[in-house]
Amino acid sequence: MTEVIRTLIEESDNINLKTELISALDVNEDLLRQFKIKPEFKLATTKTLYGIQLKEYCIINICSFLDEYDTFFSINYVETLYKTRVIKIKKFLKPFIKEIKRDYNLKDYRNHILAHNLRDNSKSLLMGDVVKTYNFPKYTEEFNSINTIINMIVHIVVQEFENDLPQDYWHDKVISSNKIVMDRKIKVFDLHNLEELRRSFIKE
Repeated sequence: MTEVIRTLIEESDNINLKTELISALDVNEDLLRQFKIKPEFKLATTKTLYGIQLKEYCIINICSFLDEYDTFFSINYVETLYKTRVIKIKKFLKPFIKEIKRDYNLKDYRNHILAHNLRDNSKSLLMGDVVKTYNFPKYTEEFNSINTIINMIVHIVVQEFENDLPQDYWHDKVISSNKIVMDRKIKVFDLHNLEELRRSFIKE
């Protein structure tokens, strides 16, 4: 149970951070001017590009939160002593989750477009007769609302299980970077030899 709650909190924090950045870009053009941008890019175009990238990354985090909630915050995964309470909490939280998912194709959009290779199963979405329509959050107000709902969910989960967690749990909620990033020097890519190899290519 501890790892599940921790994961839900971490994903919630990720969503909260990106939502704040999305909101900041909407209202603070001075923030955008701090980035080094090529002169040929107009501010409005760049603002749109940064906004889209943040929103797409935020959608991936939202889907990760829902994956964790649906798959691991469940009676099929948690320890036996928590199962009855998980059933109770998930029943109570059902309207919250339903409201996030309502009218959206979040996981299809994540799986087919954002995180994978532009295919629906084996069918290319770039060529052929495949036509897909996805509904997903587009506007800052939508991300703010989803973020608010997810914060409510996490608050309720924590409220229910906070006394079951180790006493030192709340003093260290941040994932240490050495758990997910190798401690090594920057990788140097052999671009020179690859460029020479590219130039040697002869079309048959």
